[in-house]
Amino acid sequence: GGEFLMYAKLARDGRRAEIFLYDPLERENSLYNPDRPAFTMVGTAHGHWTMLQDRCDLCRHSRHAFCSSCRGKQSEVMTVQHTKEDVGEGISHCMDVAFPLDSRWQDECGPEVCNTPRKEAQLITKLPVWNERVESLVLDFQGRTVQASAKNFQLALEDEPEHVVCQYAKIGTDTFGLDFKYPLTVAQAFAMSLTTLHWA
Repeated sequence: GGEFLMYAKLARDGRRAEIFLYDPLERENSLYNPDRPAFTMVGTAHGHWTMLQDRCDLCRHSRHAFCSSCRGKQSEVMTVQHTKEDVGEGISHCMDVAFPLDSRWQDECGPEVCNTPRKEAQLITKLPVWNERVESLVLDFQGRTVQASAKNFQLALEDEPEHVVCQYAKIGTDTFGLDFKYPLTVAQAFAMSLTTLHWA
């Protein structure tokens, strides 16, 4: 296997995922704390997900423990809305994603900085096409050899629908590949992939 990146702990109902930056299997000098996830994804039965961060980016990079605006509060770093769309004779799972585009890391932070509206990035699902020959929905994963799965998806910038910035696909038994690039972070891409657990 590859190097450790992140670890997720899922609730039994699949509507909550806690994401940790440290390996729970690392026994020596471990920084893993099961009570302190770095991020939390919370979903509803209607397919709406919210990604929360334990502290805002400004707090994380400030010499102070917390800024005066964010003390004791989680900050919202992404929202995901699931829908379905008829494509040919099939049905495609879709998601619309919104998240702040800029990370404002400064030495000082406070209400005047943390409460300033930020530009948002909007991602949309790149829809598959119906293939009459194989009688199935198909999507080009740009060189990746993938297996059919309802959880496979590609996301593109809303204002550049052909510019794919994230793709997630089944590549083996119980194994999925996740590719992403700017403006997404690894945490956001990982969190989005977790929301597909109910897709079937």
